[in-house]
Amino acid sequence: MLASRDPQLIYLIQRFAENCGCQLLKAEGGANIISVIAQKRPDVLLLDISQMNPEGRLIQQELKSQPGTRFIPIILCATSEVDWLDCEAEGRLLQPILFGDFVNAVAETGIQIPKYAKEVEKK
Repeated sequence: MLASRDPQLIYLIQRFAENCGCQLLKAEGGANIISVIAQKRPDVLLLDISQMNPEGRLIQQELKSQPGTRFIPIILCATSEVDWLDCEAEGRLLQPILFGDFVNAVAETGIQIPKYAKEVEKK
């Protein structure tokens, strides 16, 4: 799942997910985003904290504090490393995001990417 209001980032991550054989759910923020994430229970959440900051930080903190969502891996997407200081997350992507960085960040959370699962098993 991608939580972002940035149409360019949404488009890019959608393409990356498609190239990996993954389904991407999108959430554009708003008051109900926590409940949407809790209900959908994504395998991994890419959270854009550069466009949603400080809302992105609040979302990240709320998700990590709730029993039903605390174990959802979060990958923070930001335009500056300063954006994610003091944020708990399983991964980080600095924009501009390259395809290889996306694949590595998702794989490092323990999520198997369908198109690359056999390659990861060989290593």
